[in-house]
Amino acid sequence: MLASCAFETEALENIVRDYAADLGLSAGKLIHPLRLALTGGTSSPGLFDMMVVLGRDVCLRRLAFAMTQYRRKTFHPGITHVTNYSPRQPGRDNLRLRVVL
Repeated sequence: MLASCAFETEALENIVRDYAADLGLSAGKLIHPLRLALTGGTSSPGLFDMMVVLGRDVCLRRLAFAMTQYRRKTFHPGITHVTNYSPRQPGRDNLRLRVVL
């Protein structure tokens, strides 16, 4: 999703909010763990604006790192895994997050 979308504020926001709705969650249940994974903190400028400034590669790399940390039980429990992320194979770099309550 994030790896192949237009990396613009509106598009990113729509993707995250739609994904949350598909999971039956409020958007905040995704936004707050994403913010923590991308910035290392619980507050920042607008998440989607910040993602555009950081850029796709940095965001995907930080999310992958966050998942590694979580697997080691040293990170926020909201995001449980990333699948199909392969930065060396451009056609296969879809990012999917599994969220738990």
